[in-house]
Amino acid sequence: MKILVLSTGGTIGSAAKDGVMSPDKNAMALLVLLYESSFQDVAEFDCESVSDILSENVTEPFYEKLINRLLAVDAEKYDGVIVLHGTDTLAYTSSLAAMVCRSLPIPVSFVGANYPLKHPKSNAFINFRAAVEYLKAGGKGFFVPYENSDGKTYIHLATRLTEADFLHDDFHSLGDAVLAEFKDGKIIFSNDSRLPSQEELSKPLSGITDGEFELPGRVVLLKSYPGLDYSELHIKHDNVCAVLNITYHTGTASCADGDFGLPEFCDKCHKNGIDVYLAGLKKTDDIYETSKCIYEHGAEPIYSVSVPAAVSKLRAAYNSSLENIDTLISDDIYYETLPQEEK
Repeated sequence: MKILVLSTGGTIGSAAKDGVMSPDKNAMALLVLLYESSFQDVAEFDCESVSDILSENVTEPFYEKLINRLLAVDAEKYDGVIVLHGTDTLAYTSSLAAMVCRSLPIPVSFVGANYPLKHPKSNAFINFRAAVEYLKAGGKGFFVPYENSDGKTYIHLATRLTEADFLHDDFHSLGDAVLAEFKDGKIIFSNDSRLPSQEELSKPLSGITDGEFELPGRVVLLKSYPGLDYSELHIKHDNVCAVLNITYHTGTASCADGDFGLPEFCDKCHKNGIDVYLAGLKKTDDIYETSKCIYEHGAEPIYSVSVPAAVSKLRAAYNSSLENIDTLISDDIYYETLPQEEK
């Protein structure tokens, strides 16, 4: 088995000195060397550096470089790809890459860590090992392995991953639906019907971009909170395609008069050619009058999709080469929607 390892920086690609963590160009080599010295198996690694930044500093040029590198991977040469990436934006990068690179016929893993490799509490090694074992077990798709603070290591579908919590640095999947668990050195695949099967994941989907992928169209992310004054937001209309507003858990947002209400903001956006979407909500039989008002002013809900995946969905759709953007938004691009359980 031959695996391409792409380093981008992040905690897993950093070292600590005098209480400060910074990117370390030797981190990838040390991690791979540690694995090779610990396990005498058939895995062979090619290592390459794509970037050397902390993931909170990720911008569009980073995404363009990483995604185009993935699109250019020789699938005949490699059995899989492991991307070493920081945890702060792991859910955003993995979901966007999965959507844009969905035509890639080999599995791709995104591996992060809670601490640098040499830290005694680091899960860098176990996460890397879980990625390799998933590939060796025949696992498919775009995935994220991660050991949480309870010692359990799960394999997450890249487009279902939610952001890590700040108390324990733990990651979870939307609805706690995971592809597999890595336990006692073995991969235990899930039979959760809310997830695509391994057979489905093994089949590459049609591409959404012709040639190199670029991100000229921007997506602005907002979150509802009491007292949000939309007039304080200065959005440049020339390069913004869409605004994504995170609602309260009931799917509501303020409908207060004037600039404190989302409806008037929707009207202003539409006048400037900017579409407005809602995320962080599920579909229900009955909705609040505020939700009804927001829908009537043209905001489109993206149901049962994590916030990182919703952002990525819009980025992928508005910057794709396909003509029908609405279809990419209404349908799944890469299994991002969690099926709602029947009552």
